[in-house]
Amino acid sequence: MRGLADNGHQVTALGPGRQAEQTLDAVLDLTALGAAPGADGGRITLNSPSCEGVCIVRTGDLYGPGCPHDSRIGRMVWDALRSRPLTFEEPPGALLRPLHTSDLIGGLSAMLRTPPSERAIGLADAATCTVAEMAQAVRKAVRPVPIADRAAPSEAPGPRAKEAAWPPPPPGWKATTDLTYGLHTYAQWLAYEGIHGAPDA
Repeated sequence: MRGLADNGHQVTALGPGRQAEQTLDAVLDLTALGAAPGADGGRITLNSPSCEGVCIVRTGDLYGPGCPHDSRIGRMVWDALRSRPLTFEEPPGALLRPLHTSDLIGGLSAMLRTPPSERAIGLADAATCTVAEMAQAVRKAVRPVPIADRAAPSEAPGPRAKEAAWPPPPPGWKATTDLTYGLHTYAQWLAYEGIHGAPDA
């Protein structure tokens, strides 16, 4: 919310049971943003008269300042910060679609300014990376800790998972945050702010 406000949008928080006012230009439903892990990641529902209906915004795997330390990407960054071996809780060939929080804000801002005509939008880049590739990126961006693979022997190292179809980004917009830089900002935030919410900090 603060990020959208910083981008010039007037934001009103609607808690549980509170109905949206008719004067609002758009309503963003964030309840499915922290969806169960998977190649699809989380999603946001955009409801705006300009969209001619409801638009489903697919976010992929969100990471960056404001994200918890126990997400798919957060677990690896959190391990590296504490100089612990990186552990996989899924096959190394499982796919990730990383999306930095700054790109989430930028994409939503672009959609609020120019509502898309499509009923489905993908903010994360269409290109994916595997869990193993993300681990190497974390080692480069945060700390070169060893990798301790927890995947079952029958699944490791495992082939790259098949990519599912992914919707297009908002017209004229694309995610721009470099992965190495994005992971670095995430690690900094976890080290100085996110650490307070971690039970084993």
